[in-house]
Amino acid sequence: RSLLADGGDRPLYAGRPTPHADDAAEELKQAVVAMERQILRELGFAAATLLEHPHKYVLQFVKSLKRSADWVLCELAQAAWNYLNDSTRTALCCEYQPHEIASA
Repeated sequence: RSLLADGGDRPLYAGRPTPHADDAAEELKQAVVAMERQILRELGFAAATLLEHPHKYVLQFVKSLKRSADWVLCELAQAAWNYLNDSTRTALCCEYQPHEIASA
């Protein structure tokens, strides 16, 4: 179903709470939340430690560019760090090795 008002750009429920879903949808939502909690308990809430982060490689790569000015290296490192932070919200870490993500 469309969440946009008929013929308009404004969302149908803008400024108002979304109407209550039916009971089956609410039960499914609660089941998903319960399963997520169970997975986190099994992992010991250490999901972040299961993956190696590419951030450490970026600093190594930037330090290897010794012929550039310091301010250029700082700007490059900051931009690369920002891109890596954004990449953590994607599935890249499941598709590529950390050093590949850092070098990209």
